[in-house]
Amino acid sequence: MPWFNKASRLRNIFLSASALGMAASLPASAHVPEQPTSYSTVIAMNKKGEKSRMSGLRVEQRSCLRLDRFLSDRNAYKNAPSFDALDKLYKSSQFTRHMMRAAANQNVEVCDMRLSEHIGGVHIPELNKIGLDFKNGQSTIENMIYLTHEFSHYMQELSGTEYFNANRNLSENQRVILAMEAAAYTAEMLFVHKAQAEGTISGRSPFEASSDRGRRYTDFKRAYRNALRSGLDEQAATNQAAQKTWAEVMTDRKTLDLYNANLIAFTLSNVKKIEPHIAGNYRDPNLNSTIRKAGQLGAGVDFAHHSYMPMGDAAFGGNDRMQKIFEAVEWYRESRIWPGSEYISAKQTYLAAKGNSYVYADFNAAARNILAGRDVERSVTRAAKSFDWLPARHKWGAQNASIKARCTFQMPG
Repeated sequence: MPWFNKASRLRNIFLSASALGMAASLPASAHVPEQPTSYSTVIAMNKKGEKSRMSGLRVEQRSCLRLDRFLSDRNAYKNAPSFDALDKLYKSSQFTRHMMRAAANQNVEVCDMRLSEHIGGVHIPELNKIGLDFKNGQSTIENMIYLTHEFSHYMQELSGTEYFNANRNLSENQRVILAMEAAAYTAEMLFVHKAQAEGTISGRSPFEASSDRGRRYTDFKRAYRNALRSGLDEQAATNQAAQKTWAEVMTDRKTLDLYNANLIAFTLSNVKKIEPHIAGNYRDPNLNSTIRKAGQLGAGVDFAHHSYMPMGDAAFGGNDRMQKIFEAVEWYRESRIWPGSEYISAKQTYLAAKGNSYVYADFNAAARNILAGRDVERSVTRAAKSFDWLPARHKWGAQNASIKARCTFQMPG
């Protein structure tokens, strides 16, 4: 399929640029490629998966157990650091038992890892491992909450969701990542709710009342009670309350910043996986169903829907700098698909005229700094160069690290 077969997209860029007073002489009939119409932390593991660097923080594996073997004879693992959390989580409700059995069927390993004090847990799909720091003084209930979050990601994978696809544009990846992470967060609420309903957690919520999770759990319970009063049955009321929580998580600026930064890191670390002959015209045909599957975490549990997701500016929570970096990284991704094309040159000029200097960043240097553990926004900002930058000067072969894992950040006190 020829790459350069449509002019309308470039004409729109030229017209917009002309309105800004910077491109009146550009030819509006230029050939451009078809465009698709349409999102933590990088972890680089060693070959044995024993050590990694996650945003500059060392992650070390101390011990692991196979979940299927644990479930077949729990008493045999009483000395394992993860025993209390896994044993109590399994006993807590049918909801968590179902997720744990599903993960066990995939031979998942649960590992004790030395993590940063800010990291609650990690999920490493390529190694089929979940990692928590079971020796850092966290309470058993906190570890149960983090395990629920990570097990929910396995449920998502089993349903066929794809967390990141290098051939998707950034907007599509953003929607999937936000949907999946917000659903895993919501699963934490469902765990506590279900355990309280079955009497395995008694008393008040384990979430600190003044914390974000504490406030959201209070809102969850209120929405659940209101749904019951409206005539919904227990499962429908639970799903309605979960949907409300899921949507609200994606309005939080800190959450949006975290996962938008993750997406930028993922994209810059995986540019070599882009397949130009696919990515040039790619639009994920399963995007909405993938979002729906993010919230299908067990029998009857079904709360995610694309219509409740933030769009456009709302997906950045008011962070204008992040939004500009996002736009520039999408331009850079496109430059890997159509290097040196008229469309790429015109779009770079257009974005720069709108005040986006990030299109002149050395994304190769930014990727190295991110992999070395530096802040994503700061790395791209520092990599921004003067306006004499040209695409041909990029040394594209340097980005050779692939995404290996994602992390769950700890609950604030």
